[in-house]
Amino acid sequence: MPFLQVLPDQQTVPIAPGQSILQANLIAGIPHVHACGGQARCSTCRVVVLQGLENCLPRNAAEQELADKLNLPAEVRLACQTCVQGDVALRRPIVDALDLAMARQEVEAPGQRLGEAGWPFSSPTSKTTRHSPRRCRPTTSSTS
Repeated sequence: MPFLQVLPDQQTVPIAPGQSILQANLIAGIPHVHACGGQARCSTCRVVVLQGLENCLPRNAAEQELADKLNLPAEVRLACQTCVQGDVALRRPIVDALDLAMARQEVEAPGQRLGEAGWPFSSPTSKTTRHSPRRCRPTTSSTS
């Protein structure tokens, strides 16, 4: 069974086949933000893959669409959509309410700078919800 090294939490988390990074973290008790309920719409669950990017399955269509919209580099993945086939070290960049507000602003008002009118500097208003698990299928060959 593969493991996730999760920063800044300093935890090693087992991840079962077909489980997303988000699911594994939540089961392990890591308070991983996921404002859209794991539907690949908000990017609040994003992680930065520090090691083991080659062990992440390719982005699905929903993740790729949001990654394209936000110009996310290859090592930034949506935890709600990413499954792995081997060990991965990652960092959760969104760990508190301020981080969450900044991430939402990035999606809702792309190009707007901090401090401009309309920036949601208040507490988050959307609810965190449980989501249906994403089932991942292991790949049999790797193509880059």
